[in-house]
Amino acid sequence: MDIELFIHPPEVASHPYETLMRGRTWFSAGAINRHLVYFNDDEASDLSEVPKPSLRLLQAQGLVTATQAPMSGGGFKRVWHLPEVVAASILENFKRASGTDYRTAAAILQNCSLATRALFAASCSLTGEVTETPIFAPSLLVVENALVAIRADATTRDILSRALDKTAAVKALKFDCDLALIAIKDGDAWEPITARTLRAANKKLLSARFSTSVHLGNLFRDLEVKSTEIRT
Repeated sequence: MDIELFIHPPEVASHPYETLMRGRTWFSAGAINRHLVYFNDDEASDLSEVPKPSLRLLQAQGLVTATQAPMSGGGFKRVWHLPEVVAASILENFKRASGTDYRTAAAILQNCSLATRALFAASCSLTGEVTETPIFAPSLLVVENALVAIRADATTRDILSRALDKTAAVKALKFDCDLALIAIKDGDAWEPITARTLRAANKKLLSARFSTSVHLGNLFRDLEVKSTEIRT
C-alpha cells in the first residue's frame, strides 16, 4: 500500500469542487489511492467535530493540510482530504480526554502524525472489516503529556505488519509486549526506536502517574459509519 496520500494531501484537487461534493465520503475497497475523498469546511467540521475556525488553527499549527479545489466558474475553494479530517478527529478526541486546548494538543500530537496516519491507512486496507468486526484495535497513548506511543494487541500488530509491508513506515515499526511504537517522543526529543528505547517506554508507562488514551480502532469505525450521513 502506498500511504503517501494519507500523509501528504494534494495541494490542488484534480477534479472541480462541484464534482468532489457529489463524490464518495469514504475510501472504497481496493481503490484507496485511485479515488480520493474530500469534504468542504462544514462537512469536515461535522465529521471531525472540530469547529471550522479550529480546523484552520490546526492547519496553521501544521497538523492538517487543506487542498484547493478548482471551481467551475473560476477560482478555488478549500476542501479537506479524508485523512486530514481523521487526523483532526484524533486530536479532538485527545483534547477532550486530556483536558487540553487545541494548541497544546496539536503540539503534543504533531510528531506522531505519521504513526496515526499509517494506522488509518492500515485500517482502510481491511476491506469492510473495520466496520463489521472490531479486530483492529490500536490505541494512541500519551503518557504524562510527554511520551507518545501506539499500543496494539497481537492481532492488530499482524494487520499492521501486513498492511504496511514494504512501506517507509514499517521500517520504523517496532514491537515490545503490547506496545507498538512507530514514533516515540519523550519531552522535546525524538529518539531512535531501539530495544533500549522500548524498555524505557514500557518502564515509564508502568510507573506513570497518568496517561491519556484514544482508541483509534473504535474512532475509525465510528467515522466510517458517520461519513455515510454527511451527504444524503
